[in-house]
Amino acid sequence: LPNEHATWPLHCAELVDVTDDLVAAAGVAVGGPMLRPLYSPGCTPLGSVARAVR
Repeated sequence: LPNEHATWPLHCAELVDVTDDLVAAAGVAVGGPMLRPLYSPGCTPLGSVARAVR
């Protein structure tokens, strides 16, 4: 899926709640500290819609 966009400005966010078991449930080891949450207001990605391939 091609995806092009201008650089998004990132802002600090507050993590209020997290359920962090999906990756471990898939059998993938996770290491290191949790990354800080960031967000960008008004993101508008430009790209094409994915199509099913048969």
